[in-house]
Amino acid sequence: MLGEWQQNNACFGERMEWRSPFSHRFFWLICIPLFVLISGCSQPQPKRTLATQEMKVIDGDSVKVMGENVRLVGFNTPEIFRPNCPYEKRIGQEAKVMLQGILDRSETTYLHFERRSDGRLKRDKYRRPLAVLYADGQDVAHVMVRAGLAEYYDGRRKRRNWCVS
Repeated sequence: MLGEWQQNNACFGERMEWRSPFSHRFFWLICIPLFVLISGCSQPQPKRTLATQEMKVIDGDSVKVMGENVRLVGFNTPEIFRPNCPYEKRIGQEAKVMLQGILDRSETTYLHFERRSDGRLKRDKYRRPLAVLYADGQDVAHVMVRAGLAEYYDGRRKRRNWCVS
């Protein structure tokens, strides 16, 4: 037979249990490795690195990736398509040029898309997906704000009027 009856000394008397010689081996040799594979304990997948050619700068805070406009989060730059004054358009153009320069000089760029709790992409009021842009591991929002061509923006409060000093 494959197994045997073994006596188990319990506190309130003895009892007999069936012990299979394969039960523990099966658990350790098959179940544990299978659980590790299924649970995703393997190496984490790297974030997708985008070639600069895959990303087209639309303005200082949005890019086009694979045919879809993406709103970069964490900062806001002046408008270039519907500016309120010539100064806003000029600064907006400078922000666009700077963003293009950052992408051109970066060895690696990637977008980290924001997601809802159900896994779907978060989108702005224009239905653009929201993403944080990293260039060589650095959040581009910080670079743009430090250069004075953007303001920190969380999407909730009113945007700055660039025409007022």
